[in-house]
Amino acid sequence: MQGFGEIFVGETVHLRKRPKRHFLRYRQFLLGFDLARLEGFAAQSKVFSHNRLNLFSLHDIDHGFGDGLAAFLADGLARLGLTPDDLQVRLICLPRILGYVFNPISVWLFYEPNGQIRAVIYEVHNTFGQRHAYVSDLSKETAAPFHHGADKSFHVSPFMPMDLNYAFTLHPPDGQGFQLQIVVSDAQGPLLMTRFSGTAKPLTDTALIGALFRHPFLTLKVISGIHWEALKLALKGVRLQPDPGLANGRISLAVRASNDLHGSADKGA
Repeated sequence: MQGFGEIFVGETVHLRKRPKRHFLRYRQFLLGFDLARLEGFAAQSKVFSHNRLNLFSLHDIDHGFGDGLAAFLADGLARLGLTPDDLQVRLICLPRILGYVFNPISVWLFYEPNGQIRAVIYEVHNTFGQRHAYVSDLSKETAAPFHHGADKSFHVSPFMPMDLNYAFTLHPPDGQGFQLQIVVSDAQGPLLMTRFSGTAKPLTDTALIGALFRHPFLTLKVISGIHWEALKLALKGVRLQPDPGLANGRISLAVRASNDLHGSADKGA
């Protein structure tokens, strides 16, 4: 990551295969922050602040489980026998825009001083105000993309049951872009595939304002889009699934997954 961070401008694709086929594609951007340089960027930026209202902002309370970011990151790494000491932390997420944000998923990456990725935390939010995290050790991976999987432990979509598993394919930031694909499967095979893919630009005020003009009110569009797509699924007759009331504010371990768990989120898949 060069400078203070990056803007990843791209698109998110969702393809649901069963019980009703449902496809969506929308343009968006994500920000990638080097946490060690976050205060420096906020100090020199006219449009971005840390823990203060601005056109764009990042607030610590939007992440973790309410006991502070340091405790959240330490707890996640402890599942892998690691500590945050000497690890560079990068966060990829939506910022607040005019004070509002909803992040379906935020990605925390942890790097050794030599630049090798050591671990990843996927922080997942649902629209009911709950949060969960999946953590994976990447130290034994030799090259991207990284593949790992986890049993579903957290109620996200009310149209999806709990007896599912996730297969993650992570292309970490490389100066050119960033991509994350998640394949959700049940006993019959892949059920839902979702992917964000974006190209990288340096994080500057000019780039932020340009992204805002291309994607006005993005964070409001994300939450409104989730409810709009939910309405369309309901009209298609997809059944609601009850919330089991489990796993809020917890961390699950994601393990290495075989490549045959991974599919494509392309429309024709």
